[in-house]
Amino acid sequence: MTEPDSLASQAPHPTPWPERILRMLAGVVLVAASALVFANLEWFRSVEAMAATPVVGLFVPAGAATDFARQTVYLFGDGASPVLGFVVSGGCSVGVLVALLLLASSPMALISRFNPAGVLWAVLAAVCVSFLANVVRTSVIAVVGGRYGREGAFFFVHNVGGAVFIVVMATLSVVVLFKLLLSGGRRVPVPPRETVPT
Repeated sequence: MTEPDSLASQAPHPTPWPERILRMLAGVVLVAASALVFANLEWFRSVEAMAATPVVGLFVPAGAATDFARQTVYLFGDGASPVLGFVVSGGCSVGVLVALLLLASSPMALISRFNPAGVLWAVLAAVCVSFLANVVRTSVIAVVGGRYGREGAFFFVHNVGGAVFIVVMATLSVVVLFKLLLSGGRRVPVPPRETVPT
């Protein structure tokens, strides 16, 4: 193999147009999903509340989730007034975190070292971790609040434990995202072309 042929084989291969289009589509999907969550944060909070209500209903004094939904419970967030039903406020929702995670991940779909499908799966896994972890968090807070009220244990769980948990949850989501990206989301390298020495 001559020196020019060796340099040519080591040169990076240009990205095919179909792959470029796929990467751009993946980036657009992530940006659109982020904008959709930002525009519908109230709906996202209602989904969080619906997911947590059956769990809370197993532990509150009334027992069943349907009974819990008819109780007067506290709106999540400092200084809030009691409301009827289970409500998650913006301060206790992961809607903004999920939207920012989607938005921050969109440029990764354009990086050639990452598989765009792998990026989408990694983002989906990170979003699920954030959502499910917050369902557990809100369920614990609601159970304590339903049993003991806003004072005492509820204050500690909501303001101290909740603050620590949200940091851990956000960190865990980012770790899951990058762990999946760096393990299974890499692009398969193209082997160098063999040339017959002359």
